[in-house]
Amino acid sequence: MAGPLWAVSTTATSNGSVNSMHDSLNPLTGLLPLTGDGAVVGSLRIAQEFTRSAYLWPRPSAVGYDAAAGGANLSPANPRIAERARELLARPGMTDAGPVPAELVLASGSGLDAHVTLAAALYQAPRIAAARGVDPEAVAVLFAGLARDPGGGLARVRLVNVLAANLALDEAYGRLRAER
Repeated sequence: MAGPLWAVSTTATSNGSVNSMHDSLNPLTGLLPLTGDGAVVGSLRIAQEFTRSAYLWPRPSAVGYDAAAGGANLSPANPRIAERARELLARPGMTDAGPVPAELVLASGSGLDAHVTLAAALYQAPRIAAARGVDPEAVAVLFAGLARDPGGGLARVRLVNVLAANLALDEAYGRLRAER
């Protein structure tokens, strides 16, 4: 009981960055999604880079999405943080449609967060819908259906697993030719 209680209490006071670790309390079923021919698609617990406009983008990684690289712990005053944020804001697909969720321009300490908040997913829905030629509201509904509350009702944020969302996008609207 201590494990789940700890997970709920720390998630409730977190910004969501520890939720991939909390997922380790769940069974391994579905940890590595497979294609129809049995090939591993990716990991639901460790972020992968997605850069195409038709896919949900994860939180930026300070370690290049390399689990073996370890984390990054730059001071908030480090000029590299502001430089990286400016570069990310200049990416095609970033809009002026409202404030950009901070997690889309600031990397976490681990650099491997497999989830984004529902707010970050919804921010990206218009870009994804335009790239896929579908209704933005339909993409938003898909993301809302995938969002979950890892804190059992105590968390302040709902999270969307990036790989699961991208697989759902391919399922709903067709898989794109390139992998990412």
